[in-house]
Amino acid sequence: MLDNGVSKAIAKIFSVAHGDNILSVREFVNVPRLTDIIEERKQKFVDRLLLQSDSYNVVLSVFASNLFL
Repeated sequence: MLDNGVSKAIAKIFSVAHGDNILSVREFVNVPRLTDIIEERKQKFVDRLLLQSDSYNVVLSVFASNLFL
């Protein structure tokens, strides 16, 4: 939904109407889809969290073992 607002703003700013043109402009000005940005940030957060401490790995393994009992 928020991504549609970004696409509409880009369409008005650059005076384009068709979806392919909007996607091309977004790629050219480096405005990725918001779902891609969110997924990338979420993955980065989880990766840093897993690498940050060994104690978290222990907690995660205990949680996982209790989850699948």
